[in-house]
Amino acid sequence: RDPARRAPERALALAQQLVRRYPIAPHQRALALALMTTGQSEKAIATLSLVLPVVAWSGPPGELDLVMDDLDAYREGRIPTDPWPDGDALLAPPPFDPVAAFRDYPAAKPY
Repeated sequence: RDPARRAPERALALAQQLVRRYPIAPHQRALALALMTTGQSEKAIATLSLVLPVVAWSGPPGELDLVMDDLDAYREGRIPTDPWPDGDALLAPPPFDPVAAFRDYPAAKPY
């Protein structure tokens, strides 16, 4: 959100690298956002349009609405105000249970 910290070209390079390695929907969304920030709106729209069927078929609830909102914003020539909400279901880390490592450890004699 801080304009002084933005590096659109670096973001684009990182997003392209992510998509080459793991072409999953969140990485495609990141690539579309990076394309949009570098002024490549047509490529951003095309990239995000490819993600729609995947998210509609296998995305978590609410993810399709986020992608559609992004796509609408890109078509209007603007960047979404909050492209990565804090509660994003695809990017949120899994819950952490520190006791599970001890409780579920496969040992003959539990510790």
